[in-house]
Amino acid sequence: MIGAAATSEVTQLSNLLGTIRGLYSKGLELVRTISLKKDKLEQERERWENSLQKYELPSNHSVKKKLKASIEKLKRVQKDVRAVEESNFFTRLFSWCGSTMPSPAYVLSELTSVNDVFDELDSYVKDPATAGRGWWEVEADRNQPAISFSHDDKYVPISQTLKKVQAALQDNSSSKKVVLLHGRFGAGKSTLAKYLPLYYYDKLRGSSSSSSSSQELKFCEVAFIPWEKDTDSLKLMSQLIGDLGYEVPPPDTTLLAAEYKKMLLVRLGEGNNALIILDDVQDPRLLEDLVVQSAHIKYLVTSQRTNIWPEAVSVLIESPSLEEGRLILANHIFGRKMKDFPLEVKVCNYYILQSD
Repeated sequence: MIGAAATSEVTQLSNLLGTIRGLYSKGLELVRTISLKKDKLEQERERWENSLQKYELPSNHSVKKKLKASIEKLKRVQKDVRAVEESNFFTRLFSWCGSTMPSPAYVLSELTSVNDVFDELDSYVKDPATAGRGWWEVEADRNQPAISFSHDDKYVPISQTLKKVQAALQDNSSSKKVVLLHGRFGAGKSTLAKYLPLYYYDKLRGSSSSSSSSQELKFCEVAFIPWEKDTDSLKLMSQLIGDLGYEVPPPDTTLLAAEYKKMLLVRLGEGNNALIILDDVQDPRLLEDLVVQSAHIKYLVTSQRTNIWPEAVSVLIESPSLEEGRLILANHIFGRKMKDFPLEVKVCNYYILQSD
């Protein structure tokens, strides 16, 4: 009679073999599909890079890095799947029987990463957007009607998250000067933050004809500043200070923060409201150095950490759908020309597109 533990082990192994067969079949199908697309893949890479050049993105831009990394991963997986096909994978698996056979849980954990890569490849092959053009090539349409997205009941659309952020930033009655937009890596924190300067520019431009509440702030100056981005952060910060006519200190975070505070206090002495967006902050000490307690300044901080500034108004962002994220990028970042911004709105193409 087989014991309960042995029965459980047999069940796990049976489930494992079913998983392996599914992965194996999926891998072979993808290899055939990828092989057919091999030549086209090289053509697409060249065309994508030409598209990136059109937006004057530097060679070390994160989008370009991710594109190249994805293509290299595609090639590696193609090679790995072919190796599995040629090495008689099932024969090797069954030869593990005996004392050296790894546990089903171990093998399954090893295969999970393979399955994730297969899923990524599968979406690449089947997604008509990536098959036809890069997502950054989507044409911007200012008159495009609202798109409805299908999610489960718990999903909060990014449009609702945006409204929460805007309400917190524009609440002049609140004593809280920092709004924290937090969420996991890749959720879209920076994407949403980069949209806000455009939103407030439109709002400022149309303020004369609108009847806004007296409790609602109008931001005359907006700065988007990426932090925690290696030396690029210091270069961006130095250029921002220099562009505004102030002496640029040596490229040191502490000195830049001190000069930044001085710059803000001088410029805002006339009572102009400013929004300072600090992107990807992971060190709370940095916020202590940067946050100026002024009635004219609001801060939006994006971070993966939920407790980086306990006194902040906290807003969680969930991962947007592919269509939702693509629409925001196309319509509000790549689809807008920044040259028509008035001088008093301190946002320019350089800070938006050349930051991660």
